[in-house]
Amino acid sequence: MKSIGILGTAFLATTLAACGGGGEAEPRVGSAPASTSAVSLTSNNAATAAGVAYSAGSGGKNTGGSNLVASLSGPSDESTHFNLRGLVHQNVMKALAQKNQLTPNTARAVISLPVMNCPGGGTRNTGWDDKDTPDMGDDIVTIIENNCIEDGVKTNGSVTIAFTSVTGDLTVGGAWSYAAKTTYSNFVWTEAGENTTMNGAAAITMSTSDNVLFKFEFSALAGGDTFTISDSSDTIQLIDFAITGTDNDNTTEYIFALDGKMASVKLGGSVTAKTTAPFMGLGVNDPSSGVMVLTGANNTKITMTTIDSTNVRLETDSNGDGIVDDTKTVTWNSL
Repeated sequence: MKSIGILGTAFLATTLAACGGGGEAEPRVGSAPASTSAVSLTSNNAATAAGVAYSAGSGGKNTGGSNLVASLSGPSDESTHFNLRGLVHQNVMKALAQKNQLTPNTARAVISLPVMNCPGGGTRNTGWDDKDTPDMGDDIVTIIENNCIEDGVKTNGSVTIAFTSVTGDLTVGGAWSYAAKTTYSNFVWTEAGENTTMNGAAAITMSTSDNVLFKFEFSALAGGDTFTISDSSDTIQLIDFAITGTDNDNTTEYIFALDGKMASVKLGGSVTAKTTAPFMGLGVNDPSSGVMVLTGANNTKITMTTIDSTNVRLETDSNGDGIVDDTKTVTWNSL
């Protein structure tokens, strides 16, 4: 499994296009899969349900397999394969890098920064609603990109970043933190002929005290917005969720946990995930420890228990009586 690390030296070549805009009014977005009703979990759909949960909470395949090509945390390398958490952070970094181009905006109107040409073609346009306060804690940034090509990736779509707090300076390192609401609208990431589409809104927080250990949370908003990711293999909708964890730049150790509801077209409905032991691993490897329990309709359950960085055990309670009816061991790569 390969997906770019959130703070790797080869950050995602984020490019966003289509229509967007600034200002304080933000759209409520998030397209839904065919059904968000809970599905019954059985030995027949255990691997599919586990794959959906792992794809949502960890990392998706970039070649082969059946997982959605989407990653929020977990295994990472220096590639540019789609990684949602890395993408969101890269958007934030691009926004902050342009902060020094602003002049005080006492009118509180959106400032349009100069259109930038992308390295491989296309353009990037940034609008900044500068509140003219001493910090960035209430600024709103909209990035709009049109067929912007960087590192072999073309993207179209828009993203709005509404900061709620910023401390330190992310552009120079050291201790820093930020919290923001991110809203993606018809964002399409195209790589090697594969399109990955994002719609929806979520909250993100990241922080570090030493620029080595990074803490993050990507979670649902209180207003009920959802976050949907689609590619040719599936559409996954995150609902009332929280994905938390850490990345260590020195040791390459990652830790993540996923709690919440997710719906999948491939699965035919939704399951609710609860991480009972955080998933841990190193670098590009899949987790070497961690446990997650998936609950479906009628209290049916699947317990995902990590055996090692190659294998995971799936225990299924298919009638909701609390007794395991089926056990199988599968590889992470097969999910």
